[in-house]
Amino acid sequence: MAKMQDLLVGQSGRFMLPMLPVNAFSSSSYAEFQAELPQIIRHKSLVREKQEWDVGFKGALTDWAKTHRLAWRCERNQLNTASDA
Repeated sequence: MAKMQDLLVGQSGRFMLPMLPVNAFSSSSYAEFQAELPQIIRHKSLVREKQEWDVGFKGALTDWAKTHRLAWRCERNQLNTASDA
């Protein structure tokens, strides 16, 4: 069975979005993941520069979720609330 990282990184070594059924795009969980994805990728590159080795997508996701997700979601929700008003 293929690892998640193998599924997300193509032959070119670039990150690729997984192919999901059309109804998956209406899922709020998937929408949250799509919103978080650029932050996770940015975190991955920052960690790579700091530690001088690639932590991988799973490592970056885990670290970002533990250290930054809550603050990022709070800030995002505040911005969304302010723009709705």
